[in-house]
Amino acid sequence: SFPEFDPVPIVELDMTGQISYLNPQAKALFPEMEMGGVAHPYLAGWQNIARTIQDSDDDVATREIQIGDKWYSQWIHHVPMTKSIRFYGSDITDKKRDEITLQQQYQKERQLRQDLEGEIKKRVEFTRALVHELKTPLTPIISSSDLLLEEMKQEPYASLAKNISESAM
Repeated sequence: SFPEFDPVPIVELDMTGQISYLNPQAKALFPEMEMGGVAHPYLAGWQNIARTIQDSDDDVATREIQIGDKWYSQWIHHVPMTKSIRFYGSDITDKKRDEITLQQQYQKERQLRQDLEGEIKKRVEFTRALVHELKTPLTPIISSSDLLLEEMKQEPYASLAKNISESAM
């Protein structure tokens, strides 16, 4: 009787694909499953899953599936005694929406970071070019003021040459 009170949908299939059990939660969430059988998206790929589980040492498979705008995490068990496959599921829609939102925010942050790095690179290049452009006309002034400092020892010419040389640096 415990599956009747379980808050998660539980569906059991025999190995021919016939639904042998739906708990009340499965019936409430997927009322069309009783008529549609294994064609229901909740049971999509059941044959491949059954083969995989039967061929492995592990009797459980897990997956996430989307049905309409809802997401479900499923635990699919092979039950050898009854030769059946049992699907347990839980609604993870909120988790998936949060995950998608987080991925979108990450992509946005990544793009903003790339844009910022590009802007920084442009500013560095501009600063280099500006320094070069400003330094080029100062080179002869610096050279001339250095020469004046060496040659002019008397005042006021010496202090003028020193002032020109220090200001240009």
